[in-house]
Amino acid sequence: MANPAIVRYPTRGQAPEIFALRLKLHAQLIYSHEEFLDVLPIRASKGHAIRYLAYKWGLPLESFLVAGDSGNDTEMLVGDTRAVVVGNHSPELAILRDQQHIYFANGHYAAGIIEGLNHYGMNVSMDKASLKEQALNHV
Repeated sequence: MANPAIVRYPTRGQAPEIFALRLKLHAQLIYSHEEFLDVLPIRASKGHAIRYLAYKWGLPLESFLVAGDSGNDTEMLVGDTRAVVVGNHSPELAILRDQQHIYFANGHYAAGIIEGLNHYGMNVSMDKASLKEQALNHV
């Protein structure tokens, strides 16, 4: 389901910075999936949402595990959370590969998240047939 707070523009090969200048918007601009420019309100992001929940619930950020696959997840993945980048991630997340607290999974979709949970010692399993069916539903 589309998020009404996010406007997504296909960049059609234009550099995101040039496209953003043409829009003349005072907004947060995030390049994702090597083809989209997400336009969000300045104070809206997945990272801000995680920090808000940590504050509201009185939990340290290290208690949160987050997972992502594209550039619009970058802010959420960096910082003090435990982060998982799934194997089917888009190339813009490659710059995070050497960051502390970010695990790059080999598995795609749910399999990558489960691999990340296990990496962080949470010992979760899912049968391979369910993982394969879940991955096929995303093709």
